[in-house]
Amino acid sequence: MYPEPSAEILLLLDSVRFALHLIDADEFTNRLPQTLDWPEFWKLVHAHGLSGPVVSAFTAANIPIPDELKSARSASAMRSLFLAGQLIEILRLLDSHGIPAMAFKGPVLSVDAWADPAMRAAGDLDLLLHPPDMPAARNLLLSRGFEPIFPTSTPAEAKYLSSLAGKPLDKYVKSHSEHHLLRAADRLNIDLHSSIALRQFALQLDYDRLWKNSRTILLAGTPISTLGLEDLLLVLCINAAKDCWTRIDRICDIAALTVRHPQIDFEILIDQARRAGALRMTLVTLLLARDLLQLPLPASVNHAIDRDDSVIDLANETIRGISSNPQSPAHLAEFRLQLRARDQLRGKIRYALCQCYPTVGDWSALPLPPMLGFLHVLFRPIRLLLQPDRKSP
Repeated sequence: MYPEPSAEILLLLDSVRFALHLIDADEFTNRLPQTLDWPEFWKLVHAHGLSGPVVSAFTAANIPIPDELKSARSASAMRSLFLAGQLIEILRLLDSHGIPAMAFKGPVLSVDAWADPAMRAAGDLDLLLHPPDMPAARNLLLSRGFEPIFPTSTPAEAKYLSSLAGKPLDKYVKSHSEHHLLRAADRLNIDLHSSIALRQFALQLDYDRLWKNSRTILLAGTPISTLGLEDLLLVLCINAAKDCWTRIDRICDIAALTVRHPQIDFEILIDQARRAGALRMTLVTLLLARDLLQLPLPASVNHAIDRDDSVIDLANETIRGISSNPQSPAHLAEFRLQLRARDQLRGKIRYALCQCYPTVGDWSALPLPPMLGFLHVLFRPIRLLLQPDRKSP
């Protein structure tokens, strides 16, 4: 049994359920708490990025909304609409240079899952590219006023990456699967991905299949290429697991996508998750959507959940840890959690071995000439042990 969530958490979840029509207006209003810590509730709304569904639910139920939340919601909606327009322009630019790209998350997911480009709080644009196209796409955007940024790096790591030039820079661009670019004039942030997760996350997604099964949806009347439904749902489950299930909005996106697209084939989802080594993390995410948001799941998915005690244990721990300040755990705690989220022993071994791959943190901490680069494999475990509480990129 789960511990009883606070009244503030329950109202947050009920607001999302009502916005997704998983409960009706009478049930929503009848379940409103008699007493509530409103400052804590609004803190939760902001921390989990759920102002869109909450404002939608409160408006439909004629519940007063603070002016500051109305203003924040309006600003978020305007930003989301701006990002939608910029996404269309960026995709046209890439296409004009023969660079195919698929958009996922951001305003595309807002339309796809919530039927509203401004429902989700979005901070950047995420594009999936073919790996060989990464250098050309990056250089094209740099030529149009974007600059590389390193939001997950320490100042020392960012300085090291900024100093790269020539062959070292080419090697970094080709080997790294995620690049963040910022246009300072309007704070437009674009994340270029050649894979859904970094190599250290140790998944085996079939990218040929992802591209083959892509869909086209309309964003402001413009056709946009995005992931197939089952592939998108798998990616959302993986992203929730990458964040160690600390963000409720990740779970809400999954519920929204499932409600809006009842044709999703969960047998395909489960098969692809198993092939990728992501079955347990997918089941944990779906269980959270079921138990937190009352999302109906097919019997086959419920049976798969019931057969794996680790799925239930991980979900229990997540629900106990839900708070107004969602933060990923420290490095060692995250490592242990991610090990438990792997499906089988071989998946755990693969994940553990992938943590030995040198990263930017290792390169910047111990710069070595190319001929001695192999020593970073030996140096990395020592560096991680000396910094157990810092998440290392």
